[in-house]
Amino acid sequence: MTPTTAPPDAPIDPLSIDIPGSELMTEKETAALLRCSLRHLANLRARGDLPYFRVGERRVIYLRRDVLRLLDRAYVKKGASNDA
Repeated sequence: MTPTTAPPDAPIDPLSIDIPGSELMTEKETAALLRCSLRHLANLRARGDLPYFRVGERRVIYLRRDVLRLLDRAYVKKGASNDA
C-alpha cells in the first residue's frame, strides 16, 4: 500500500508541522504550563515578553522553547538580586 498524501492546496494544520527541537503549543497549553490565565498570556504577548505566531486572525501558537526561556529568565535564586 502506498501512503496517502494531502492535495497540495489542502490547508496545513500549524500544530502538525515538525520544527526540530521545538514543540508548538496552543494558548491553553501555554497558559497551563505557565499556570496563568489567558488574559495574562495576552499581556505577556503585548509587552513583547513572549514570542508567538499568529495563524489566521485569531489562532496564536507558541514555541515550547520560548515559553521555557521565559521561565528561565524569570527564575530568581535565593539571595540573588533581580535588578539585572
